[in-house]
Amino acid sequence: MTGAETLRWLVAALEEASVPYMVVGSFASSVYGRPRTTFDLDVVIDPDAASLDAFLGALDADRFYVDADLARDALRRRTMFNVIDSTTGWKVDLVVRKQRPFSDEELRRRRSGTILGVPVSSRTSAASSPLTVTCSTSRM
Repeated sequence: MTGAETLRWLVAALEEASVPYMVVGSFASSVYGRPRTTFDLDVVIDPDAASLDAFLGALDADRFYVDADLARDALRRRTMFNVIDSTTGWKVDLVVRKQRPFSDEELRRRRSGTILGVPVSSRTSAASSPLTVTCSTSRM
C-alpha cells in the first residue's frame, strides 16, 4: 500500500464533494523535481460547511479515520485536521485555507498535474503551507 493509493482516494472524495484543494509539502515538491520522503500528505482545502460535510461523508468509514467534530472546528477556526488511512497507514494533514489575500491568490494559482500517477491540483511553488499553519496556530 502506498501514499499514491491514499492520495487517489482522498482526491476522489474532495472532488466528489466539490472542495477546492491543492497538494502541498513533500508530494507537491516532487512535481518540481525535489522529491522528499515523508509518510504523510499535506493538502490545503477550501470548503464551506456543506462541502466539508459532503467530503466527510464521502470517506469510507471502514478505511479512513477522521474526527468530524474536529474537522468542523478546524473549518470554523481556519486551522487543520487529520485523516488517517487505516489500510496504508498514511496520515493526511488537511489545512483549511486562511482568510487572507495571499492564501486566496495561492489557491487561485494552483495548477493541475500528476503526482505518483494521480491527477491533482498542486501549488505553483514547492514551499509548504503547513508551516504557516503551524506558526499561526502555535500563538493561540
